[in-house]
Amino acid sequence: MINQNQTQLFKMEYGTRCDTFGCGEQGAFMIGRPDGPLNTSHVLCEVCTNSLIASIKEQANNDAPI
Repeated sequence: MINQNQTQLFKMEYGTRCDTFGCGEQGAFMIGRPDGPLNTSHVLCEVCTNSLIASIKEQANNDAPI
């Protein structure tokens, strides 16, 4: 388990919309620190979360710097 004081992807506890430009779907996850103020975290829906994960995996497979 990741320490609460590190940036991570975590499930949302309340309902709001995805922050990704042009999306507007229901948020499901947040990127940020669970121990920090949630208004500084980025909200993602399931589709955008899966897209981000796929992008990170692709970058890692290409040995490109992140």
